[in-house]
Amino acid sequence: GWSNPYNISGADRPFSAGKGTNQSGLLAESLIWEYVVQISSFIRTLHAASLACRCLHLSRLLVDGDSKTGRAKSRIWLSGVGIADILDGPMNGTIHAHIQSDLQDFGRLILMLACNSIVGAQKEHLQTSLEIVQRSYSHDLKNLILHFLVPSNTIKPKSINECMPMIGARFYAHIDNLHVRGDILENELAK
Repeated sequence: GWSNPYNISGADRPFSAGKGTNQSGLLAESLIWEYVVQISSFIRTLHAASLACRCLHLSRLLVDGDSKTGRAKSRIWLSGVGIADILDGPMNGTIHAHIQSDLQDFGRLILMLACNSIVGAQKEHLQTSLEIVQRSYSHDLKNLILHFLVPSNTIKPKSINECMPMIGARFYAHIDNLHVRGDILENELAK
């Protein structure tokens, strides 16, 4: 039988129902990169306005479209942005700490997506998760995850813009897919 590498309950069970997964139960790497581009884009927009997400977690992501094919037809939405600001009130100089926390949460989120498991980023499962990423995905994806998982030092804080060189040419693939999707929608509307 198939066993869960995290072995939380000891029972054999798959990671998920298989949406957007391949035979190993993991998401296709091209789909993960699509998500990386979209998630980093809205983080970049918030951070440019000196705001923090404070809610980057797998349970907050909404997927619109068809991710079952593993092709770039999915759009990511983040729910709950701003709730912490409303509940906690003004941040009084802690925005930079929250931005750095967002970046670590971004690394955790990509790790959870790569492992197709919400427990993938928990400390006790971190080594297993990184081994899954190393075995199943490119060196670039592993480096992206590690870069944002490791806390930044106070001398040189990290920025979401640092992921752009890691995304590289995949960004152009994302733009091409958006154009194709736009063409399909336009053709459907013209009928």
